[in-house]
Amino acid sequence: MKAAIFHGPGKMTIETRDIPLCPEGGALVKLFGSTICGSDAKIYRNGHPKIVPPQIIGHESCGQIVEIKAGDSPLKVGDRVTIQTSIPCGSCGMCKRGIYNLCENITAISWEHPGTFAQYIAIPAKAVELGNVVKVPDHLTHEEVCLAEPLACVINSQNFLNIEPGQTVLVIGAGPTGILQAELARLKGAQVIVAQRSERRLQLARQFGYRGYIDTQNGDLVEETMKLTHNRGVDVCIVTAPVQSVQEQALHTLAYRGKISLFGSLGVGKSDLKLDNRLIHYKELSVFGCASSTAHQIEQALNVLATGGIRTSGIITHTLPLDNLVDGINMSINGEGLKIYIRNW
Repeated sequence: MKAAIFHGPGKMTIETRDIPLCPEGGALVKLFGSTICGSDAKIYRNGHPKIVPPQIIGHESCGQIVEIKAGDSPLKVGDRVTIQTSIPCGSCGMCKRGIYNLCENITAISWEHPGTFAQYIAIPAKAVELGNVVKVPDHLTHEEVCLAEPLACVINSQNFLNIEPGQTVLVIGAGPTGILQAELARLKGAQVIVAQRSERRLQLARQFGYRGYIDTQNGDLVEETMKLTHNRGVDVCIVTAPVQSVQEQALHTLAYRGKISLFGSLGVGKSDLKLDNRLIHYKELSVFGCASSTAHQIEQALNVLATGGIRTSGIITHTLPLDNLVDGINMSINGEGLKIYIRNW
């Protein structure tokens, strides 16, 4: 099979590898393609402490089961599927509470297990057992199916926020997950404002026709937010931008009893934030984190995609063959387009 092999920061080769064997209790999936996640770009540039090269990375995928050795599974050969990235142990304290994304012994596709920038992937038995392999609706395209994983993470984050019709939601960062955040909030009846520093990304966001836009390259985030909300502030702020100063500033965009989701994770050693205690205290603000998603949220994401509520045509902006994966990663790093789909065949 053809596979993209990560050898360390800045080093990727396209190689021919043996098709992996189907593990007992697991499944073998033929992968049609994957979309590039921001985390893939970070891994390519900087590596990752849980990844030991050489490794296949990638995790936002669509494929088809070609072999399965789990007799009690409802899945069968021929099913088109996507994969929940994080594989829980099923037995720790968090797993027993059903909070599988915070499993104390979690492993992941693209980290400990080979990822999806390859033509085939062997799915471990535990992933099949715990429902991480999810059958997808027939009418969704391969590209749309790949959006289920990032959309599931968005769903996880918004579950803490209880967005209601008529509320004003500010999304900071108009990358792929920022647009997915904005689209899901719009679907819930919110008035959406998008803030973005890059003019290229801001122009891409404008095609979605949200209530307002803030060019943070040429204007102050807080001042412009207050202008758009008549000095009230926003009910919800979602920060997808992994920038320390932006996350600190974002708190000041909130209205009384506002909620903020720090969706964008900061780098190791750069994660300390200075938050105004008095602002949080006297305005009764709520600050939320979120990490990954669950298989159930993958199912929810597929249902949202199947209804057509998310405008996917404006999110998937480029398609490239697997041979050009590094080009796609560099495009992602440079903010060219939004989601880039990599064809494995």
